Amino acid sequence: MKKNSLTANLDLEEYDQHRVVHYFNQPSQQLEGFIAIHRGSKKLKSFGATRIYPYASRVEALRDVLRLSKTMSFKSAAGNLSYGGAKAVIIAHPEEFTARMAAAYAEQINLLAGMFITGADIGMSRQQVRQLKKLSSHVVGGEIDPVKYTVAGIIKGLKVGLKHVFGDDEMHQRSFAIQGLGKIGSGVLSQLYSEAEKIYATDVLESVTSNIKKIYPRVELVKPEAIATLPVDVFVPCAMYGSINQKTVKQLQCQLVAGGANNQLSSSEMGDLLFERHILYTPDYIINAGGLMSVVDEYEFPRRSHRRMMKKLDAIATELDQIFKLSAKTRRSPHIIADEINLQKIESYEE
Repeated sequence: MKKNSLTANLDLEEYDQHRVVHYFNQPSQQLEGFIAIHRGSKKLKSFGATRIYPYASRVEALRDVLRLSKTMSFKSAAGNLSYGGAKAVIIAHPEEFTARMAAAYAEQINLLAGMFITGADIGMSRQQVRQLKKLSSHVVGGEIDPVKYTVAGIIKGLKVGLKHVFGDDEMHQRSFAIQGLGKIGSGVLSQLYSEAEKIYATDVLESVTSNIKKIYPRVELVKPEAIATLPVDVFVPCAMYGSINQKTVKQLQCQLVAGGANNQLSSSEMGDLLFERHILYTPDYIINAGGLMSVVDEYEFPRRSHRRMMKKLDAIATELDQIFKLSAKTRRSPHIIADEINLQKIESYEE
């Protein structure tokens, strides 16, 4: 990509005065992608995982990395972490990510001299993270499983939402529709399965749904286009971004939206429409902050502690409870209140 082409693309609406947008392209290694740092500097390191995905174009990849890196700033603030937000995307099929590509990517990470701390996102395995850690000191997540704590945080946040909507956090009389059965979606399903009255689920990959049905026979599988239309208590978006959009916001027949996907709202307007329909929205970057909190814990502490991590996750429940109460009191959408609270935190870190 030519320099002037990249600069032109920075006029995209996703661009938010990012500190760094680093494009890398090494044809000999078949490595191409972006690292975006939304907030951070050498003094304020920025955390953000690496996603490996076969984007249709460079512009699509750029828009995603800009969007996700901004979300990471807010996620870091929501977790009370004094770090900036960042993200990386590699344009490739996950199964094509070779050892040579990993070595070339590690060089790109190292070029940023510690400004960017990364780990695993969609498409990258813990084994690949461990491989990268041998090549860069700016990689985390190999010793701890961030998915485990992302899921644990989602369950904590979901219970807060249930209590505000139904008066208690019990799940045995509740129905759920899970969109996306990757690492996060299947993890949430595993936690809900023994308690929920009814669970519907979907994924775009038939091989994934077939395997899920073998493990969880009581789950009712539906087509991807039907999952948002079901009359359930809770819609659980755990797929890619934009699951709440102009189409689905009108289809939803739930009372609570609480899931692990990033950037669930295709626009801020969708959050307002959910509020108008009396559907409680759990801000995504708060409820799914557990994974980031866990890799930061690994970065800061030489010894792992499950008890320490679970206690840290209580911050998710505390912040959501505060936001929901303010929403009810001020009659404003939770996503607006969440943004205001966490933008103040971000700005305080940069002073």
